[in-house]
Amino acid sequence: MQTVSVTVSVMTLTSISIDRWYAICHPLKFKSTTSRARTAIIIIWIVGLASDIPELLVLEAIEKTKRFSSIYLTQCEALWSQESETIYQIAKTIVLYILPLLLMSVAYYQIVRVLWKSDNIPGHTETVQMFNANAYNGFNRTATMGCTSTMAQIKARRKAAKMLVAVVVMFALCFFPVHLMNLLR
Repeated sequence: MQTVSVTVSVMTLTSISIDRWYAICHPLKFKSTTSRARTAIIIIWIVGLASDIPELLVLEAIEKTKRFSSIYLTQCEALWSQESETIYQIAKTIVLYILPLLLMSVAYYQIVRVLWKSDNIPGHTETVQMFNANAYNGFNRTATMGCTSTMAQIKARRKAAKMLVAVVVMFALCFFPVHLMNLLR
């Protein structure tokens, strides 16, 4: 079940990044529906469960000590060859680490570009200019509040962009040692 939970976690993070990319970079084409989310969840769990089948077939519980008969000193070991184990671990590293990391990196890079490069919120500048044109004595409280609101939204966007970068960095840092140890072992 460890492989299942890791696979589901990684695929969920990847799915969220693709969903966010689609919503932010292509907002007019994006349609978030309950059935779409349900389908994604079902696919993620099916793939997660299927990813555990090879280990389910080849792992066997073996006692690690001859002195004591204890379930606490039992370990699962693969019954297949070392070459098959190496190929499996390389494939697992590619599918559960490298590909998701690449997908998330590309998606979040494009999202960060969209969030960071835009200095205004679409349609918001026109509204502020309209209020300024109608203002008496060149000052309009609503227009000033609009500019403040725009700046707050830009700051919030940039903060969100930094958080997306942090998600990818944390994913890379946290999962790297696990995959490295599996490959070295």
